[in-house]
Parts: sequence; structure tokens; C-alpha cells
Amino acid sequence: MTVDDTGSGTGVHPAPDGEPGPTARPVSDASPARVDAHGGRTDAHDRVDGHEEPEENPLALRLEQLILGAERRYTPFQAARSAGVSMELASRFWRAMGFADIGQAKALTEADVLALRRLAGLVEAGLLSEAMAVQVARSTGQTTARLAEWQIDSFLEGLTEPPEPGMTRTEVTYPLVELLLPELEEFLVYVWRRQLAAATGRVVQAGDDEEMVDRRLAVGFADLVGFTRLTRRMEEEELGELVEAFETTAADLVAAHGGRLIKTLGDEVLYAADDAGVAAEIALRLIETMANDETMPELRVGIAFGTVTTRMGDVFGTTVNLASRLTSIAPGTRSWSTGRSRRS
Repeated sequence: MTVDDTGSGTGVHPAPDGEPGPTARPVSDASPARVDAHGGRTDAHDRVDGHEEPEENPLALRLEQLILGAERRYTPFQAARSAGVSMELASRFWRAMGFADIGQAKALTEADVLALRRLAGLVEAGLLSEAMAVQVARSTGQTTARLAEWQIDSFLEGLTEPPEPGMTRTEVTYPLVELLLPELEEFLVYVWRRQLAAATGRVVQAGDDEEMVDRRLAVGFADLVGFTRLTRRMEEEELGELVEAFETTAADLVAAHGGRLIKTLGDEVLYAADDAGVAAEIALRLIETMANDETMPELRVGIAFGTVTTRMGDVFGTTVNLASRLTSIAPGTRSWSTGRSRRS
């Protein structure tokens, strides 16, 4: 979406009724405009470096309609107007969800209009501030973008043989998504509700309102020693398998002992726990498990306990920085913690 309230895009003048005027270049329904590397708008009929932009893959369009459950009907301006929000606010929501500007291509559906209307309705009802609504859009977009990429990559990689001889992975994608979509959608809602219940429970147990935002937590960083050297001598596939094994082991151990995995960074895992003893137990189990796996490099863990600021599922502050510094100076297969963490 663009940030122009007229919805017309740069250099296009709106007609009296507010729609983009006749100077706007038409864009076909099946070929939404794209944003080039310099932020300029190009559509399917523009030439780039002397070459025609290719038409959109028909299979990609079929998959989009299958997943969204609706056909393309609206330009961003039309979608914003139908949702009853300004083009500027619609653009902020759209970008926060992680979607590129598309000029005034007719590429949006009823689902897009409904999403805009719901977010704007929460703001109008006073349940969310406009800034908070944008944060909701951003956190949801970032989380689900990574999830969607992981799911598609994993499912397609898992297909060692096509259902029918001669079928390519591209041809398998449509029936695969058609079968998995309803099941995964239900599972996603279930896991989200479970996580929401757990997070809400932790918040209501906080001592006061201030503690709901700035909380006292034990924060742990677990880091694979010599990972940079490994990247230079391991094949990409081997490296990917090592990272996946590390992240899976860490996630399982953190969850099993009552901690929360905050994020993974390839060779590093950040986790948190309400109790310093729990964080220390997780660290010891991580080190022990990695030491017993000959395929894994050494692991070092740093733990700090104190006040942290939580934002959009992440943690910040001096406590987090201290845990990170302790990790960087800890010897391999060791867990270092602050004196306060040890006493706790």
C-alpha cells in the first residue's frame, strides 16, 4: 500500500470522487504492481533493464485464491475506503504486517478489507491505541511470516517422492496446501490460545501494574562455541542440520523445565524464566546434553537475574545485556551467572 491519502500514488491525480484519475496507468488483475530495488513502482507491463516483466505464475494465483479464500477485487485505495479507514492508516497497518507497497494494483480481497476494519474498529472502540494496533499488526506479521516460510520449506523438503510419477514439487504444492490448510489453521489457533492463556496467567500474577511491563526475570543466553569457524568448513546442508538440532534441543529443554524460549539466532538461544533456579537448571541440562552429543560443538551459557523490559515477545535491558556479556566470556561447557542469580 502507499501512504498517499488519495490512494493514487506518486504523480497521479485523483478524480473528483477521490478515485485515481485517468492519468493512472491501468494494472491487470492478475499482475499487481511491484516495488523495485529502489522503491520505484513497476507493473507487469513495464520494461526493466530492457526486458518485459514476466506475467504472474498461474499456479501462484490459484494458490493465493485457495489460501485467502477470495479473489482479488480491490486496489489499496478501494480496500481502505471499504474498510472505512484513511489510506495513511491502512498503509501503516499493511506495512506493519510485512507487506510491500503495491501501488494501486487490484490485488486485495475481502479478507484484507475485513482485517483493516477489525484493527480500525479496535482503535475506534478505545480498546487499542493506534500505535498499539500497529504493534499488534507488526508482531503478528513477523511471527507468522517466519512460520509460513518454515512450514512451506519443511513440507516441500519432506516430499522425497511425488504422489504421482513425473510430478514436480511445484505441481505437488497445490494439493498439499489444499489438504494441510484447514488442519494447520485449527492447530495454529489452538496453540495461540494455549500460549495466550499461559502469558495472561503470568501477567495477572504480577505484583503490581508496573511489574506487568518491567518484570524481574532470569535471562539466559546459550551460545555454540566456534560456530563461525564451523561455517567455513561445513557444507550448508550440514550446518543447517546442526543449527536445527541445536534449536530443537534447546526449545525442548527450555519448555520441559518451565522456561520460555524468547528467540533463536542460529548459534545462540535466548530464554527466560521466572525463577533463577529454573534458569540455572536449564543451563546445566543444555550443557550436559550438548556435551553428550559428539556432533555438537561446546556450549557456553550466561545467566543474569533482574528487571527486564518486555516488548512484543522480546526482552530488553541491562539484565539481558549482562547475560550476553557473561556468555561471551564463559569458557566452553560452562555456565556463568551473576552473584544475585546464584543466591536466588
